[in-house]
Amino acid sequence: MKFLLSGIALIPFLILFGHSVAEEPMAPAKLVPETRTLDFGEVWGQSNFHWQVKVRNPSPRSIQVKELSTACSCVEANPKSFVVPPGGTKNIDVVLDLRDNGVRLSADEATGPYSSFSAAIKPIYSDIETTPADIWYVTGNLRHPFDNVPRVWDIGSVTCDSSEQPTAILPVACASGVSLTGIHFDQEWGHATVAKSPSNKTSLLFYLRNRSPGPFEFPLQLRAETRDGVELPPVSVQVTGRVVGDVEVYPSEVALGLLRPGQNSENTVFIRSRSGQALYVDQVVCSDDHIEIAPPQDSENENVGELAYKVKSTSGKQPGNYSTIVHFEVHTEDQAPVTVSYRLTYTVCEISL
Repeated sequence: MKFLLSGIALIPFLILFGHSVAEEPMAPAKLVPETRTLDFGEVWGQSNFHWQVKVRNPSPRSIQVKELSTACSCVEANPKSFVVPPGGTKNIDVVLDLRDNGVRLSADEATGPYSSFSAAIKPIYSDIETTPADIWYVTGNLRHPFDNVPRVWDIGSVTCDSSEQPTAILPVACASGVSLTGIHFDQEWGHATVAKSPSNKTSLLFYLRNRSPGPFEFPLQLRAETRDGVELPPVSVQVTGRVVGDVEVYPSEVALGLLRPGQNSENTVFIRSRSGQALYVDQVVCSDDHIEIAPPQDSENENVGELAYKVKSTSGKQPGNYSTIVHFEVHTEDQAPVTVSYRLTYTVCEISL
């Protein structure tokens, strides 16, 4: 009888325990990709690289994927939706655009021979309530056809003249088994050629077409192919710089500092051609009667690439700040006349120094 009562007493406990087990939610089921299929290794950058990712269903029930979501336009995965039975596998076809989607480098960094690539694929499972935070990363290394080619090539301040010398030179180190086959850009900017040194080093020689002073920027593409004749995707380089006038005044500003009323001073100003062209000054314009511009020191208006002028000035008689601009109209061999200027400043003290 005691045994019977004990058994009866256990019945509610067993019912409660059984109910607890029945109500316990099952762990979310998710697909597991084979690790080796997530890394495509080392390949050339290209626009249409095909790869397969293999996933497995380790759970005892079917798993339905209603969508494969990608955050980057550089990856496309198919099929978009599918069902994997218990213990089954599924191959997912992946198409990658590897042209310029590796680790992005800042403007002053070079591409180097390799860069890493990573693209995310997120499966969206049919059971929304149990969808795990599941992301598959397809990774690999991209091999570049050129070593140490900058993303941005700043050629600095340049002059546009008729010189046969290249405006700028860019060394191009080709990867092993690769050769530079072409340079493409808008010919409105100039032209470029490829040269090789006796040691077989390749350089890009760029000649900027005559342009007005000011900043410039345009894209340039380097084309390459392997020794087997396989054409590789072009490498883009953004060319930047600034065109400056060939003629300059040095210094562009002269500060005489503190002067006494009526004090005399003298300084030298140089008119130069950056490209070394012969030049002459047609006229000098200064509205201040207290400033005298002497002819060039060596010889009067000699046809050379640099002229030196003595500037003699007498300070004003009233205290205050003074500023005068002197203009030089300059002629060169292959450019229209240009006017370059420099500023002369000084301060007259209220008391004698």
